[in-house]
Amino acid sequence: MISELIDILEGIGIDFSAEEIADVLWLARYMDEPETEEKPEPKPKVSEPSVSKQDVEADHRPKETDDHKAEDVPSDRAGLCSSSEIGTGGLSIRIPAGEALPGKLDIGRSLRPLMRRMPSRTRMILDEEATVRRIADQDNWMPVMRPEPSRWLDIVLLVDESPSMVLWQKTVAELKELLERQGAFRNVQVWGFSFDKNSGERRIHAGTGFHASQNTPRDPEELTDPSGRRLLLILSDCVSPPWRDGRIRDMLKIWEHNSRIAIVQMLPHRFWERSGLGKAEPVYLRSLGPDTPNSKLEIEPSPEWFEEETPEGVKIPVITLEFRSLLPWAKSVAGLGALWIPGFVFPDSFVSDDDDDEEDETQSPDDPPSPEKLIRIFRSVASPQARKLAGYFAAVPSFLTLPIMRLVQRVMLSESRQVHLAEVFLSGLIKRQSPDDPGIEPDEICYDFVEGVRDLLVSGMRISETINVISLVSKELSAFIDKHTGGALDFKAMLTDPTIAERISLEGKGGAFASIAADVLRRLGGRYALLAEGLKPYQPKRFTNSIGMEFVWIPPGEF
Repeated sequence: MISELIDILEGIGIDFSAEEIADVLWLARYMDEPETEEKPEPKPKVSEPSVSKQDVEADHRPKETDDHKAEDVPSDRAGLCSSSEIGTGGLSIRIPAGEALPGKLDIGRSLRPLMRRMPSRTRMILDEEATVRRIADQDNWMPVMRPEPSRWLDIVLLVDESPSMVLWQKTVAELKELLERQGAFRNVQVWGFSFDKNSGERRIHAGTGFHASQNTPRDPEELTDPSGRRLLLILSDCVSPPWRDGRIRDMLKIWEHNSRIAIVQMLPHRFWERSGLGKAEPVYLRSLGPDTPNSKLEIEPSPEWFEEETPEGVKIPVITLEFRSLLPWAKSVAGLGALWIPGFVFPDSFVSDDDDDEEDETQSPDDPPSPEKLIRIFRSVASPQARKLAGYFAAVPSFLTLPIMRLVQRVMLSESRQVHLAEVFLSGLIKRQSPDDPGIEPDEICYDFVEGVRDLLVSGMRISETINVISLVSKELSAFIDKHTGGALDFKAMLTDPTIAERISLEGKGGAFASIAADVLRRLGGRYALLAEGLKPYQPKRFTNSIGMEFVWIPPGEF
């Protein structure tokens, strides 16, 4: 049989070696037979209902005849649910995710001033030119050694691990990866800090996350570098109580005399006054040289007409992960020009805010704000991008997780940034649904809108817009997942099988936020291909609104 194969190959002009023929025969054992292409059956045409002007002005949200279940997903596609939302009968899969740190190219460009080379204090290399000159001039054959040029700085990312910072953990991971690839730093370390809820004791530890926080606390002095070649960046949203009662100021004082410290504020500038930075004094700071610690930074003099003097305290530059903020700070650290950069002075004595205390006492946890008030407050302070994101999140018929929110953001509003997601996350519109277990992975925590908020967000649109948004979000997410499944940026989700819906136990809403096509599952092979073989043609889903008008939903991928 092999000789016949060789004759056939030679007959068509292919001259394989013996090893190549053996590889072909081995590979043929594991290749599936080609599938016969079947002509797809024509899909029934569905006429769109006419909507009158009175119906549009009625502003009623369409109401489904049944709750969202796994069988809502078209049966020729497998539904995708959060990995923490599904019970039995699901199949784990990793699907493409959205980036948590947009604008990486701009961030890398802004850090170029820090890519300096300094003489190493420990490593020497041969100076060939000086050695040749010594031999020629002095007849001395001893080699001339000189310090090897090395990267200038180490960098330590000290991450605030308060509950609100769970949103930024993936951002920190991507920032660390970016800094390592930048090639500007000798070493990139990530540490975490937190404060005990009961005792208020400070805990600093190497690494971040629940397991790292269980290790023995480390001495803050370990982060200092007597040579002055270390940057300490504190990543925080500055909203936890330690930023308001002076405990952060006490921690910063440990490093101000022999380190260069900066706060990387995760929230945009318009939120700073409402964070713990509102307790500090805003100033402009200037570095006198590349080796200037924080205690030696100059404060821009106040105008003569300004009567109040800047208080004594810890001087800290404050930056954001944006090009226009990082570039001036990087130039200041490198000593390139006497630039004034924004910062704050944390005074030596914090004054308690009695007004805030009184407001907290009058706010009863048994009397939460109404959904209407929450949305009114959110829309009064949120950016246009954040308001759009909230509407897109409300169109997802399942619990929300951070990966799902990032995916919706990437697909539906790619021009938005992480700060816009933070506006929605910290708005009070969303609450945690998963148990308060510190060991749970941040990406697996389930969130949902406060009761009544989702309906108000969606019903704020006209009837036609409501149907379009719900269908559009699901369609666009599904199309993106079909195209990018298997990429490097991914997160864990669960597949539901429409053909065995009775075996699937879904908690809470139980809705699939997107779906994945059968042909994509076949390409993945294995158990996914077996699941794809059992998928059947879809059945259109029907809706009825509050005035009795019937609509037909055409599932994603079937337009």
